[in-house]
Amino acid sequence: MTPDPVLGGPIGTLTAAAQEKLPAEIFHYAAGGAGDEATVLRNVQNLDAFRLVPG
Repeated sequence: MTPDPVLGGPIGTLTAAAQEKLPAEIFHYAAGGAGDEATVLRNVQNLDAFRLVPG
């Protein structure tokens, strides 16, 4: 799988799964950013601070 150009890594894997499951309009609304996608970048940077660890 090609890494997501914005999200990359594990979040990119989740992005691909979401794109497969969601209607296109909903996916693009959730995944999209405006202009330079600065909000998307900040969200990804903040999410990268979290580590999911199996319990």
